Formats: sequence, C-alpha cells, structure tokens
Amino acid sequence: MFPLVAVFDAAKLAVTGHLHGVSALMNLINTVAAIWALVLGVLLWRWNAAGAAFVLVSALVPLTSAIDGMPTISMARYVVVLFPLFVLLARWITTRWMQVLTTMLFVPANILLTMLFVRWYWVI
Repeated sequence: MFPLVAVFDAAKLAVTGHLHGVSALMNLINTVAAIWALVLGVLLWRWNAAGAAFVLVSALVPLTSAIDGMPTISMARYVVVLFPLFVLLARWITTRWMQVLTTMLFVPANILLTMLFVRWYWVI
C-alpha cells in the first residue's frame, strides 16, 4: 500500500466515526503521530538531510503495510523513537510560552497513555 493512502484512510476513519471508544482514540493518536512525523520530516530536510531521511524512511516503511480497519496502528510507537524530530522541536522552542504550550500538549498525552496502560489496554 502506498504510505500516504494509509494516512488518508486513517483520517477518514477518524472523521466518519466508524471506530468507537478506545479504538477511535488510538486511531486518532496514531494518525496524528504519523502526520506529525511526515510533516516535520519534510521540514527537517533543510536543516539536517540525514536526520530527515532517517525520519521519513522510518515513518513511511510501517505505513506501507497498513492493516484494514486500523491503517496507522502503532505509528506513535514508531514515531516516539525518531529523535531528530525532537531535536528539531527543541530548536524551535525558544520562548517561555512555547515551552508552556509544548508541555500542555505532551503532559496530557502522557497521562492519557499512562491511564490506558494501567487499565491493561494495549497502548498504541
């Protein structure tokens, strides 16, 4: 499967509401992680071509083997180890309000995933 088709299929599943409960939440998290990795991978190209190639290949390869019904399954797990993305994010965060905004995005996500883990859900 072409990698971007998997992202579009996952976004369509998130918008149409065919998934419910924890499955819908995990699909949304994985889809956002895949889109985030692809967009930042392209933006990283001007600053660090080798890091961008690493990010893009590492993000695109899992998307080529999408599963019907959950095309971006486990993408957050693959994206979290793409350290050049976080280096780029750290370079962009230069002011106090950007630090607060980043913290306000990542801390609730961490709490949510910890709650799922504690309740014995397969986290992402």
